[in-house]
Amino acid sequence: MCPYSLSASKVLQYHVCRLSEHGCQFDQLIAYLQQNQQRLSAQLPAENALTVWSGQRLKIAGIGIAWQESFSGTDSFLKAQTTWQKLCSHSQSLRNQIYNTAIFPNGNADQEYLPDSQPAPLAANTDNPIFRKETSAQFDGYKADSTPTWPLVFGSFGFTPSTPSILLIPALAVVSTDSGTWLWQARLQGENSNSQGCEPVSFQTRSDKLATNSSQTITTGCSSDPTLAVAKPATLQAKMPSHGGESAPVCIEKSYPHLNPQAWMQAVGRARSEIQSGRAEKIVLARDIQLRFDQEISLLRVTSYLANQYPNCWTYAIGDLVGASPEMLASVLDGKLLCRVLAGSAIPTKENYLFTDPKEQLEHQLAVQSAEESLVNLGLDLQVPSPRLLRLGYVTHLATDITAENLADQGVTSLSAAGALHPTAAVCGKPREVAAARLSELEAMNRGRYAAPIGWMDASGEGEWAIALRCAQRHHSRGDIYRVIAGAGIMGDSNPQRELVETETKMSAIIRALTA
Repeated sequence: MCPYSLSASKVLQYHVCRLSEHGCQFDQLIAYLQQNQQRLSAQLPAENALTVWSGQRLKIAGIGIAWQESFSGTDSFLKAQTTWQKLCSHSQSLRNQIYNTAIFPNGNADQEYLPDSQPAPLAANTDNPIFRKETSAQFDGYKADSTPTWPLVFGSFGFTPSTPSILLIPALAVVSTDSGTWLWQARLQGENSNSQGCEPVSFQTRSDKLATNSSQTITTGCSSDPTLAVAKPATLQAKMPSHGGESAPVCIEKSYPHLNPQAWMQAVGRARSEIQSGRAEKIVLARDIQLRFDQEISLLRVTSYLANQYPNCWTYAIGDLVGASPEMLASVLDGKLLCRVLAGSAIPTKENYLFTDPKEQLEHQLAVQSAEESLVNLGLDLQVPSPRLLRLGYVTHLATDITAENLADQGVTSLSAAGALHPTAAVCGKPREVAAARLSELEAMNRGRYAAPIGWMDASGEGEWAIALRCAQRHHSRGDIYRVIAGAGIMGDSNPQRELVETETKMSAIIRALTA
């Protein structure tokens, strides 16, 4: 069992401080977190203690781990949901501060800030750019206007049952929705909680107060303040370095851990033969490359680039997996489900052929059918519109947004919906069982958490679980090495060279982010 695991004697204690009635931009979110962190003696318990999520509905930048659990096996989604429900039943919202009140913007270290009190003076300071209201709260007609039900949990699942999946709760985070911005603090409290060294230590602040008029740092979302170096090296991994005068990372070595391009195209040919023989209708093949750079790369720097460049995607960094996914597996808001299916890809200059090319049309149809079958099995009444074009700048996809509105009647949460859908035909193939059985041989690699659900859920079961695409996995011990993964849907008439180019196009977004 993971050392962060919940026992009967432990309680998740958390405190939520409302900072503003408005949402804020992602870079500003990071800047505020940094300004708080640099005033703490940060003894965070985990090396990979960064949690990032950025979409139109919710943005978070978190450091440290208050609680974490891992799961594996064919019932990992069920075990994860059961554990989360248990954790919520053992959670306690504190009216007193977990950490010293000096980090709060009211400037009064002796005054306790209650989670249900009026916003701090900073919230009323509309001139402060950190709380500039977003000009658009719409995401393709999807209104993001709900406050989460605390506490929140974040997770990243393995593509196969044998790959460990994780749920975690940040120790310190700034959370922003269209309804407001909050400072989140949490710890696991109970008997012998420090016995394994995993209990987050109560942060002790310095005597200096958080400045409320630091517009220089707030506006840029970056800081060159040398006091950022007070934290342990593990915590420094979660910091965004200053961009001023800094050279961009350069890739100095590129290798193929599993299949080189020629070998992968041969695998495409074998998959195509199986489809032509009738053993499968579609097989999605992924490939990876490993890149070594001339310097360590900050995950916050990568996520900031992705969030700014691809606002129509969901940017994430959980457990060293970083990326910006265009595909929402299961989003639940106010009891309503959104499942975005992507299949069929083209470069922007040739996007119109997606509506006429038989291969692209069939590939998309199979992916939609697979999602429909999974959701109908949950007893949901579905609305399935015609496909449309989703333009991401570097690539265009055929997209279908499937919706349902009776989730509460069926007892379906965002996580159970994601578990029922995974793996979709868009990232695995069809029939799902047949395609999944062939992937490890054809790809000659373990996907890890690539193409699996990644996202968050609140205490009510609502949340967002994207498919971990357009991503890179940072080396477990080196910040200068990243593994980049992308895939392509193989059909009976697929051209191996064309499929290779498609994977390179999909990889290009995360590679640009790594070298920005």
